[in-house]
Amino acid sequence: MSQPRRICYFGTYRDEYPRNQIMIEGLRRNGIQVIECHAKLWHSFQDRHQVALHGWWRPRFLARLMRAYLKLIWKFIHLPEFDVLVVGYPGQLDVFLAKFLCVWTRKPLVWDIFMSIYL
Repeated sequence: MSQPRRICYFGTYRDEYPRNQIMIEGLRRNGIQVIECHAKLWHSFQDRHQVALHGWWRPRFLARLMRAYLKLIWKFIHLPEFDVLVVGYPGQLDVFLAKFLCVWTRKPLVWDIFMSIYL
């Protein structure tokens, strides 16, 4: 199997987080074309912390999540051809949508599970 040349970096990952920046830049420096399919979900670390404290199943958060996922699906449908889909950090919520999209398109899925949700 040949090395993938085009990767879709997918999800509601924190684009300002150094791990995601390093992953994307590292892939690009190694000759991989990175196509970002991103929708902003989190406003800040404090926002994420508040959602975790007060419950993931609150209607306001679920509406925000659905808006982000509709944006991701729209962007995904209009992507150029790619070889592998990578779910960026944090991707604990995004991996379910990503798995569905990968099964639908028959593409391999890679999940950057930097940190467990069970801390």
